[in-house]
Amino acid sequence: MDKLILGYEKFSDRGLPVYNFNGRYLPNSTIYPDDVMELYGQPMKIWFKELITPEKMCSDQIPANYLFSFVHSNQIHEYKIVSEIETGVRYFYPIHVLSMFLYANYVSEISISPKVRNDVMMGNAFIVFVYTSEGDVINFIEKFRNLVLNLNLPKKQILFLHGDLDTAKYDNEPYTYVPVHEMHWWLYHIDGSSLVSDQSKIEKLYICYNRTLRPHKLLFLSQLVNNGLINSGIVSAGKFGIGTMEQILFANNIQMSEENKKIFLSLSNISPDNKTFPYDNPAQETREDHYHKTFLTITTETLEIPLFFSEKTYKPILHRHPFMLVGTQGMLKKLKSFGFQTFNKWWDESYDDEPTMQGRVIKIIEVLSKLNSMSITELKAMRNEMNEILEHNYQNLQKMFDNKDYHAYSEILKILVNLKDSRIK
Repeated sequence: MDKLILGYEKFSDRGLPVYNFNGRYLPNSTIYPDDVMELYGQPMKIWFKELITPEKMCSDQIPANYLFSFVHSNQIHEYKIVSEIETGVRYFYPIHVLSMFLYANYVSEISISPKVRNDVMMGNAFIVFVYTSEGDVINFIEKFRNLVLNLNLPKKQILFLHGDLDTAKYDNEPYTYVPVHEMHWWLYHIDGSSLVSDQSKIEKLYICYNRTLRPHKLLFLSQLVNNGLINSGIVSAGKFGIGTMEQILFANNIQMSEENKKIFLSLSNISPDNKTFPYDNPAQETREDHYHKTFLTITTETLEIPLFFSEKTYKPILHRHPFMLVGTQGMLKKLKSFGFQTFNKWWDESYDDEPTMQGRVIKIIEVLSKLNSMSITELKAMRNEMNEILEHNYQNLQKMFDNKDYHAYSEILKILVNLKDSRIK
């Protein structure tokens, strides 16, 4: 069988692909904005330098992040310098997007070599944008669209691999959208075999982690405050992402009394485990004692619009913990399609069908208020009834871990292999 060929503009001295050079073939004149980048911490600054000055970052000192670098078998794929790929040979040209925020705001032109352009026009090459670990392109959709349009290449030869599973909104974009549901790498570093939350230790109703405050998280937390539920859980709250609290409240039509505003402000930049927001990122960590002490997890997903599952959704499943999702309409339904079971036997899950975030939040608050009226003894008894479902969900997640289609880049590999000997119609 012919191997899948991945074409790169440049190799390092060790013969490894330089992933950050593809799509940035020509020098970029953007000036590094130190004052802005200081707000985002060291990883973002490195990504920015890799994006803007690839010619200075093409050493072996940067992380190996070229496509399939974490797939150890090279039996079905190989890397080649674009200039050495023979005419008429089908290959894929990966463009890695580490941060769409940086890409959309600081890339003025996607620059590809003349050979790549000609091969794409002839139908022998596919440009493959790889941005599967997030689901936020919708926030930058116009800027990204214009970048792709300026390439002036056939839509069928441009693939955009992304984590948003709601594909309909991308039908009219100038690229072929390919949804990828990928398990996040840090989940593999958490050993869930012993993470059985002990319902005998339940002290509070819920956990609700909010490292970065976004409008939908602010809405939910404000409703916890307004309904006297804020002290019934273990809550974290980082700094406001964009704008002051007053600006976010006004822009999103969130009502809050002056007294509750003071309560809410006291929540900003707090952590139940002494993290420093926004620089500490506990995504790859877990606090077993929080799961022991609480009845359920309220997962406030990263974004409101995309149908995207981050580690936030899967952490309570790893801990065999009941959960509710503050996220996109239809998230529970999508989880069920992956083989998971939810908790409609014990509470109303119709919030999943509500078309607006406000409607979903109101219904979740109603459920929490009812649960909050129950005694700890009653909650422990309810949790005991859930054990079979909690174990089922844990085992189902383990099967996903074991399934290569959910490993880093493995699903992408399968997609490209299927395209290698066929045409997108």
